[in-house]
Amino acid sequence: MDEQVRLRWGLVGTGGFADAVFATVLKNAGQELLGAAGSAPQGSAAFAMRHGTPRTYASLDAMLRDPQVEAVWVASPNHLHEEHVRMALAAGKHVLAEKPLATTAGGARDVADLAAGLSLRLGVGYQGRFHPALAELHRRVREGALGDVAHIRASWLTQYAGLPDAWRLRPESSGGWAIMDIGTHTLDAALWLTGFPAARLLGCRLSAQHWPVAVEDLAVILLELGNAAAVIEAATGVQGPINRVEVHGTAGWAMATGVFVPRLGAAGGRLRASDGTQRSYDAAPNPYESQAAAFAAWTAGAEYAGATGDEGAVNIALLEAARNQGDGVTR
Repeated sequence: MDEQVRLRWGLVGTGGFADAVFATVLKNAGQELLGAAGSAPQGSAAFAMRHGTPRTYASLDAMLRDPQVEAVWVASPNHLHEEHVRMALAAGKHVLAEKPLATTAGGARDVADLAAGLSLRLGVGYQGRFHPALAELHRRVREGALGDVAHIRASWLTQYAGLPDAWRLRPESSGGWAIMDIGTHTLDAALWLTGFPAARLLGCRLSAQHWPVAVEDLAVILLELGNAAAVIEAATGVQGPINRVEVHGTAGWAMATGVFVPRLGAAGGRLRASDGTQRSYDAAPNPYESQAAAFAAWTAGAEYAGATGDEGAVNIALLEAARNQGDGVTR
């Protein structure tokens, strides 16, 4: 499909990433943002002033009743994702939901099934798939350039400068901190690279190493993905090197770095491989922008490299299993 598909969007959320990133992303991706709905009407009005959107909405219901809105990007707090996705689908809108799709496996499965039953598109915001280094790594795996995949390591370790909004620190409203904030991204990369095979949780450790919080700031998860072993690492309280995804196969290895880009601007990042390949992506398109354009094309029948609702539900089922294993967060 060569001609760009342009949708009219509504945003759920008027602060955070909706305000700082997604509004600009939609514009840069050639999409049309009609307006946003937040927790209060004045937030929608202020958002419209900042971003020059043509409409303000007094409530989410009002935005979903607007027949001009074709797609909704859900960027509310984690515990509201399931409800807001359900509402948008029931209103006949295609939905791009920020991760996690829901905080429980059952909730994620329910909204994925709802989208399928309504023949609507439901995507989940794992924008790392649209980073050219991770996309190249995926292509190499699919073409067999690395042989049979034996081991994957997907790692994003960072020590946040301060504590986030309070809802992220409550297990019931966040579903976890490190695993739901960034670990869900690293898990998606491992699942995508292996083709979403039968998965089995082998072990995990969720711990609070740095912050005095009720949720984890370090998560290490060991999985069996088909015939491969995978180590998933995520930290919000322990510093590590640049985020990276490694694939080790029977015919070589390759590693993509800097692929999880939670910001505006060029992609950046690198790809290195055992065959001597070294590539950089300093001028490559922003993954969020590529994701938005690809999602729009998907609604018109194009193939979609992004995460579907079904795939997002698999992700949350594994994270729920990790969260429930053992005695909770170790301190």
